Amino acid sequence: MILGIFGAGGNGKTIVDAINIRWGEESPWEKVLFIDDVVEEKEVYQCQVYSYESMKSTYSPDEIELLISFGEPSERKKAFDMIKRDGYSLAKFIAIKTYMPQNCFIGEGAIIIGAFINSDVKIGDNTFVTVDAIIGHDSVIGSDCIIGPRAFVAGHCNIGNQVYIGPYAVIRDKIEIEDTAVVAMGAVVFKNVARDYMAIGNPARNMKKGDDFKVFK
Repeated sequence: MILGIFGAGGNGKTIVDAINIRWGEESPWEKVLFIDDVVEEKEVYQCQVYSYESMKSTYSPDEIELLISFGEPSERKKAFDMIKRDGYSLAKFIAIKTYMPQNCFIGEGAIIIGAFINSDVKIGDNTFVTVDAIIGHDSVIGSDCIIGPRAFVAGHCNIGNQVYIGPYAVIRDKIEIEDTAVVAMGAVVFKNVARDYMAIGNPARNMKKGDDFKVFK
């Protein structure tokens, strides 16, 4: 089986590094490649680069599985839906130095790199939990989310779909973050955050996102 990483930027390189650190030459994938419709290079980080269409014409769904590296939740959702529509499947990847009990659940395409996941946590499809993030017990993380480096989500929280939680953000226990919300870098959240709102500051205040809002522009 071949692994295709959708997105040849910084997150994609981080995934390649994490795979090499965990398995070295004994990787479960015979080859790792990038899928990227923007970069013009044919090789990035010693991995071949395919456009999405060229990947489809080269590999059948039985030959390749995918991971999505994008840091923008809406772009993660878009790529996931396209991949599933075309009959391809997504891998799950848990990097070395990740702490996660066996009673946790992670969905299709989830990526966890060096995070601390407590008991009875559920993580949805295509969510990316990054280095040193902490997810408290009995919390639910939706699909297509980004949990940034060293973010802390306390126990019994409910995080919706396409949520971005920035680096060093802190979310107290029993908080609900609704779909497509953003918790800014370093924010300390004591109150629920509504759909399409952004929590900023310490203590965090909630602000309505603009219609064209992107985490990364």
